[in-house]
Amino acid sequence: MGSGSEIDVGRVIDDAKLNKVSVTVIVLCGLIMLMDGYDYGIISVAAPMIRKEWNVGTEAFGTAVSSVPASFPPGLSSSTSPIPLKA
Repeated sequence: MGSGSEIDVGRVIDDAKLNKVSVTVIVLCGLIMLMDGYDYGIISVAAPMIRKEWNVGTEAFGTAVSSVPASFPPGLSSSTSPIPLKA
């Protein structure tokens, strides 16, 4: 695009109509968010059975489960997103 052609993204969003595709995307994003949090809730129910089956102590299993959030930042930094992440 040339230097004289600017797009007001805020205005484009404000003027856009809510259509079937938009609603589908919103619903899918909501379902993804719901399922993403499900694993954190279910681990408290599944942990005793997993520990028993794997013969793992409480301390070792607790360390493994509590270290999961530490993997998020490295995963984000290694993203292959076409949009560069800015600090």
